[in-house]
Order: sequence, then structure tokens, then C-alpha cells
Amino acid sequence: MLDACAAEAAHADALLWAAVTPSGDVAGSGTAGGGALPPGAATQMLATARQAGQAIHRALQTHLAAARSLAVKPLIRG
Repeated sequence: MLDACAAEAAHADALLWAAVTPSGDVAGSGTAGGGALPPGAATQMLATARQAGQAIHRALQTHLAAARSLAVKPLIRG
């Protein structure tokens, strides 16, 4: 799962978090919880985080560009 809610996180033995740049680089990552991740799971989870992070960055930029285009332009007088 991606971005577990509090109830989901409470039932997880281990969590992995990752910060992803717009270019897909992992800028930071870590684990939490008392359990262990299965072998190879962290690599697969980070690959998924990179893909999701890039998609989120693209969607955010699209949304921000649309919001900027709707912004009221100030009327300059004088």
C-alpha cells in the first residue's frame, strides 16, 4: 500500500518511507516499526515509491499550472 492510513499502519509489522524528487531520485528513506521486511521487499518498495513519487510530482505541477492560469490578474491603472 502507498501512504497507509493510521489504522493500516497500526497493523503493519514494518513500514518503509521514502522522499522522492521530481526526477525520481530517492532523496531519503527509512524504516519504522518493530518487524522486518522480507528480502528484496525494500528494493521493490523503493521502485514503486519512485514511480508513484514522479506521478505525484507531475500531477501537482499540472494542478498548480491550472490554478495559476485561473488566478485573477491585477488591473494596473495609471
